[in-house]
Amino acid sequence: MAPGGLPRIDDRFISLPYRYGYMGYADPTRPSDLGDPSGRAFPITNCLGRYDMATGKVDTLFVGSDGTLQEACFVPKHPKAAEGEGYLVGVYSNLLASRSELIVIDATRMQELARVILPFRVSEQVHGVWAPHEDLPFES
Repeated sequence: MAPGGLPRIDDRFISLPYRYGYMGYADPTRPSDLGDPSGRAFPITNCLGRYDMATGKVDTLFVGSDGTLQEACFVPKHPKAAEGEGYLVGVYSNLLASRSELIVIDATRMQELARVILPFRVSEQVHGVWAPHEDLPFES
């Protein structure tokens, strides 16, 4: 496994014992349509890993050969969902098409569920936060 950055957990377990962690990383053995990566300031994040702290097992999803994944957030399936039962949501920067894609991943199976092609490019971001609708300060 290659080194990565911006690790995440299910935010409901911050400051508590947790089992699952998620992190994007660069796997140079995967196909790339972006040419030689040696001149880049940062490695391309082409994989997302689910780390099981209890067993040491890592499940991996290859997210694409033409861009880089930004930090993904964990979204619980419902408020009482078990740890790790939910989705990973992140922005994939498609560098060849010069666009952004919202990617939705089943966090339990590490399987892509949806990819929404955005009609514009989102600037690079880190440290996204998921907030359920009930927690947002909207007036009724």
